[in-house]
Order: sequence, then structure tokens, then C-alpha cells
Amino acid sequence: MKSSFILIVILSLLGTYVKAQTPWVVPDDRKGLLAPLKFSDETRKLGQEVFNKTCVSCHGHPGQPDQAKLVPAPKDPASKEYQQNLDGEFFYKITEGRGLMPSFKKMLKSEDIWNVISYVRTFNKEYVQKVGAADSSSGITGKLLSKLDYLIKDNKIEVKVIQQSNKMPVIGVKLSLYAKRNFGWLPLDEMRISNASGKLTFNYPKDLPGDKVGDVNIKVNMANADGTERTIIDTIIKTEIKCSQYNLLDNRAMWNVRSKAPIWLMLSYCGSVLAAWGVIFYIIWILLQIRNKGAKV
Repeated sequence: MKSSFILIVILSLLGTYVKAQTPWVVPDDRKGLLAPLKFSDETRKLGQEVFNKTCVSCHGHPGQPDQAKLVPAPKDPASKEYQQNLDGEFFYKITEGRGLMPSFKKMLKSEDIWNVISYVRTFNKEYVQKVGAADSSSGITGKLLSKLDYLIKDNKIEVKVIQQSNKMPVIGVKLSLYAKRNFGWLPLDEMRISNASGKLTFNYPKDLPGDKVGDVNIKVNMANADGTERTIIDTIIKTEIKCSQYNLLDNRAMWNVRSKAPIWLMLSYCGSVLAAWGVIFYIIWILLQIRNKGAKV
């Protein structure tokens, strides 16, 4: 049983490694995707903030050899190989992910991804941006008005989407429902499609707790034409289930930052380093003793 488990793990890791070594092919219809906005100092600044929060832990700081020690090694965003990607290829890879590269489709908004690309392009002096159509990232023209109703008795969430300009319902739009948790957004139901009235209904889990006062941060995302999602509703609803929440990063744990690492791990690491240096100095001392004895002969 144990050997079978080890074999499965090895084969899984081998499959991941082989896939990571295979050239990352982006579909032809996604390569030519262009940003719907002109890159500016503001988009670069916002992109740098997102990059530092979500990308720097693996890709390191652009132009510096501080990428994570992974196999295969993450590319330096300032490198020529990295910058050879088209904007559409960047967008696809960040959105879909592969192997150790996670998918940010449901973690970042479409504009956040374009802002990251805007920031990364600052390390390519030869880059000249081509801007796409204004509505290429949404598939829907004009601004939308969205309304959310939470039916506590039936544990349902109703959403209605209409055009702001003519107050007409938006038909056939794909929406997803999420709740804020400690480590991101939790999908609450399958994707729904608005009907002829621009309405749709999500099922809300009966056992999903809120915070200590029963508040739950809810958001509704709309599927974009480019495969990402953008938030059209971000609100707080009241539930009857309350929970005393705390930040899991406040306590010492293996998944925490270095300053909050477990004491035993820190002591083990320091002890290992001291032991290694002790062996080195002992060898040097032995060599000096041999040298001194040789000089006396």
C-alpha cells in the first residue's frame, strides 16, 4: 500500500515535470488579444502592486536573480525570453495557468491582469503597445446596473442585471457567486445565466458562517469575452450563523511568513547551520595541525 502511494506520487510529479517542460502553446484565437486600455503610469503603478502581492514570490523582482527555486524555474519578467510573449499570450498564461503556475482567472479581475502586463512591459524598452477595442474585455457595451437580493428564508440570492442607458434587461450574461474567506473567494454555486428579465437565482449554503456579527462579503462576477471575470456586485449580506474569525497568519505555522515560522523549525535550521560551520572549522583545524606537524619534520 505504501509503495503504491509512493509510486503514484512519483508518477504525478513526473507528469507535472514533463508537462512543464513542454512548450506552452497558446490558442491562436487568444494570441492576438489586446488590452482594452492604454497603458499609463497609473496602470503600471497598479500593476506593480498586484505583481508584488501575487507574482513576486515565484518570479522574483524583475531584473534580479531572486526567482523561486522551483523546477522548472520561473522566468525573470525582465528577461528577453519572457518579453517575447505577445500581450495576448501573457493574458492567457496568467488567466489559465499550468503546472506550478496557478490560474488567476477567479483571483484577479481582467483589468488587474492587464495592469500587471502593463507593469511587466516597462522592462522592455523596445515594446510598443497596440490597444484593442474598448469593449473587447467584456463582450457587453455600455454600463450595467446590478441589484442583489438575499432571501434568508429560502437561502437564495437573486440578481438582476440591466443596461444603465435604456434600463433594458441584459439577457444571457453568465454570472458567478463568491463569498470572501480567509484565503480568497469561495465559489458558492455553479455559473448561472440571466433570463429574459435579466434575472437569475443562486443557491446560498445554509451552513456558511459569517463573521462575529453575521456579515458575509459577497461578490458577483460576470464572465468576460476573454475568459476572465469582472466584479459587478461587491456587497455585505447578513446571515444568522455567526463565527469568531481570526487571521490564520497571526499564529506561528509552516505556511506563515519567515518571522512567524515555528520555533522548532527556526531552532532546527540554526542548529543545522551551526553544525555545518562547526564541521568546516573542524576540518580547517585538522588541516592546520597536519601542516604544522609537517613543518616540524
